[in-house]
Amino acid sequence: MSKKSGSAPTIHCLRENLKTAISDVSRFVPSRATLPVLSTILLAADESRLKLSATNLEVALTAWVGAKVSGDLSIAVPAKTFADVVNAIGDGELILTLNPGTWTLTVTGGGYVNEIKGIDPAEFPSIPRIGEGIILPADPLHRAITLVAFAAAANDARPALASVNLAANGHGGLTLAATDGFRLSRAIIPLPGLPALNAMVPARALSDLAALLKTDDQVVTELVNNQIRFKFGAYEMIIQLVEGAFPNYENIIPKKSTTSALTAGDDFTLACKAAHVFARENSDIARFSIRHPDGVEGPGGITVSAQSAETGSNESVVDATVQGEGLDIAFNVKFMLQALTALKAAKKVSLELTTPAAPAILRDPDDPNFLHVLMPMRLGK
Repeated sequence: MSKKSGSAPTIHCLRENLKTAISDVSRFVPSRATLPVLSTILLAADESRLKLSATNLEVALTAWVGAKVSGDLSIAVPAKTFADVVNAIGDGELILTLNPGTWTLTVTGGGYVNEIKGIDPAEFPSIPRIGEGIILPADPLHRAITLVAFAAAANDARPALASVNLAANGHGGLTLAATDGFRLSRAIIPLPGLPALNAMVPARALSDLAALLKTDDQVVTELVNNQIRFKFGAYEMIIQLVEGAFPNYENIIPKKSTTSALTAGDDFTLACKAAHVFARENSDIARFSIRHPDGVEGPGGITVSAQSAETGSNESVVDATVQGEGLDIAFNVKFMLQALTALKAAKKVSLELTTPAAPAILRDPDDPNFLHVLMPMRLGK
């Protein structure tokens, strides 16, 4: 690009708005970039806004900031340097000025003048704009992601298990499901009339999406080739889909239970936290004993206990309404806590069981569209 004649391209914007946008897009700047350009943020004038984009080649995020634009400013700047410069300046107006002959961006504000060496924006990976798609309400989408994504595998050894499956069959709504092979979370967003879709989306990317969503956003979603694209508020996110087939999980969901316990979510969470202090020294195993007085259905309790040869033991009892036979079963209490944390808004939770060796279901009794399946652990003596 040759040096332009006339006044230099300039953008005026508020530092506080720019700081937020930089923080948001920077989470997709890889810490160890395979290409130098991936360590940058692409800045571009876009009508009366400043556009910021970053990508790790699996996820791309674009954010817009209101601005006064003069000229065609476009440059890729080192993400960390740009963030540190903007963070060091006090709130107020910033002026960004481009010298396209040397690919230098001058950041002026608060009595500071900073010159940042950038690179030609043509080297930055192309990020497509999002067109028309299906409309999803942000609040139910945020809740569904929160209830599901934590159950995905933490590593990518088996990509399907590190993903969230999004599925719609034209009726009943959008189903989100995740499993790491030891547990399963499924949430349904009731939205009849959605077009058929079936896609696996990396769980970490969906969690990043949820963190950016605001309650009143409308989320435009479209599937294009091997990508899923989301447009909401002042953001656009593009995520590369996971290839392959998601596990057929329907068969592991128990169709009935012989024992159930309904208890206060907060009390049950505290009992599990207390048990985890000792269970973490013993593969996170905790015993859950469901009982009611004299074997009669009605008021009873759940005893949560854990022990460690090194640190000691714990036992907590929480009140519960019990139906069916008493039962002793062991679970990974860390997994139980993660499910209860996702369900933190639930006043009551229901634990449904059949045998000590069979999967159990954790539910919010007020939300028929969610369930969490936990595989039992070997129950010691």
